[in-house]
Amino acid sequence: MKYFKLSIIFLSLTFISCNTMPAQNNIITREKREMQVSDTSEGWGGDITLSIIKSQIQEDGKKILTVISSYKGKDVGFELQLSPQNNNNGFHEAGITIKSLGMISDNLLDALSSIYSIKISPTSKFIGNISTTYVNLDEMAGKEAPDIKTKLFLGNPDKENEYGEIYLNIYENNGTIELMEKDIEYRPAVIKAFSTK
Repeated sequence: MKYFKLSIIFLSLTFISCNTMPAQNNIITREKREMQVSDTSEGWGGDITLSIIKSQIQEDGKKILTVISSYKGKDVGFELQLSPQNNNNGFHEAGITIKSLGMISDNLLDALSSIYSIKISPTSKFIGNISTTYVNLDEMAGKEAPDIKTKLFLGNPDKENEYGEIYLNIYENNGTIELMEKDIEYRPAVIKAFSTK
């Protein structure tokens, strides 16, 4: 009888343990690759491609992407949070958040400032997090696609020198994210939006 009771207790603890452990089947990991930079020899084309090294879907449907690549011997990247949307008209006031990964994101800020030929302070840091209004370009065009192509609106639209736009394209099946320039005139505003105040 004693052994029977111990067996029941053991099975109960095992059941509780299995039901309290976080599910791992919603996490996908990939290898880190070198950051790709488009040809900037003519002062244009400061587009970069980074690796998605981890994808995770939370219980509330929010998707967390860890975006890290290597660039000139340093890791560069950020965390990208994508929240579910209630409409599919293309325009969203929120739903994309870019979060700092500490020094890795600071390195990305340095890399972007170099690619854009924008001088920043040696003590500049990548902003802790930034949530931005955006347009889902495929939704706007009435198309369904496995990838997510967006245009982010950064800064203050009422101040010309503080407003910028940049394309953020997410190719999750391929494990990559693109940050593509909309216009070189937006470079200072993009750097400012990604920097701490």
